[in-house]
Amino acid sequence: MKTHHLSFSRRAFLGGTLVAGAALIIPLRLPTAWAQEEEDPLLSHAYIRIGTSGQVTFLLPTSEMGQGTHTGQAQILAEELGADWSSITVGMPNKLSDDYRIPFIGQMRSVGSFGIRFWHDPLRRAAAQARQMLTQAAAERLDVAAAALHAENGCIVHADSGRRIPFGDLVEDAMALPMPEDPTLRPDSERTLTGRKVARLDTPAKVTGKAVYGIDVEREGILYGAARLAPVFSADVESFDENSVSGMPGVVAVVRVPRGVVVVADSWWQAKQTADALDITFTQTPADTLSTDEIDEMLRQGLDRTDVPITTLRGEAEATLWDDGQVVEAEYSVPFLTHASMEPINCTAESTEERTEL
Repeated sequence: MKTHHLSFSRRAFLGGTLVAGAALIIPLRLPTAWAQEEEDPLLSHAYIRIGTSGQVTFLLPTSEMGQGTHTGQAQILAEELGADWSSITVGMPNKLSDDYRIPFIGQMRSVGSFGIRFWHDPLRRAAAQARQMLTQAAAERLDVAAAALHAENGCIVHADSGRRIPFGDLVEDAMALPMPEDPTLRPDSERTLTGRKVARLDTPAKVTGKAVYGIDVEREGILYGAARLAPVFSADVESFDENSVSGMPGVVAVVRVPRGVVVVADSWWQAKQTADALDITFTQTPADTLSTDEIDEMLRQGLDRTDVPITTLRGEAEATLWDDGQVVEAEYSVPFLTHASMEPINCTAESTEERTEL
């Protein structure tokens, strides 16, 4: 793996934690990313943070969308670091840097296993850097060779004497050491956490209602909008009667938008109830009566079309399919489903005279 020197200083990174107490900070970066000088690098970068209390926090560089990305990334980090899995915490930076864009597509992605495929090696490297610094600090304190020590369950352990030092007790000494550019990774024989089924880290907050979603964002004086959109793609609003909802509570405005109407109110529920009750007529389109059966038939006919370009051709498929051998046929179909979030699709905008933040 090709690595790059971080252009911002460790002093800037470590200094950013003075308010919260001393901590060992190791940034998480793709190997192709170049760090940029920033006033507060901790505001916009993912990192490993080990506090003097021993608390290990992973601020992760991709989003958790329900597929377990944060749990998988935390397993990689905790295993390589030697952290106590039961006491780690995970989160995300307040802002993400362009350094987290996958190089060949330029996007920040958590789909298609990108959170693991592209981040596995950088995560291991960062965790190994932290482990090596903590180990060196322990070696100097115990006056033993670093090779005689190993990290496990949040401690650096000297097996021969049974002595063990918690990570938190080594943080300040480790902060004074240089960050190793090419740390030694654990051998595969010591990898016991990755590949193992563990309880998902994001589940408890979702079950208890503590998870913060986009729609939970609040600002002083915030208003909420609920959209009533045309039920058929390509349709638009023909007319609507704002007076039909004039008596609904909390309503601030009823606004026409492309393909629909938005009701603005003091709460989202008031806006949603009003939007549902609004007397609105949409334009008619040829797709108004389109059914699942019609879509299935269109797809079925498409299999036999000959006026479409061939993207890939290997061998003699047509001749082979109708050879004298046995032909096994089966037909499968699935309903037309919306690939959308379970929560109401939403965005929060805050505007001032100087700027608008989304």
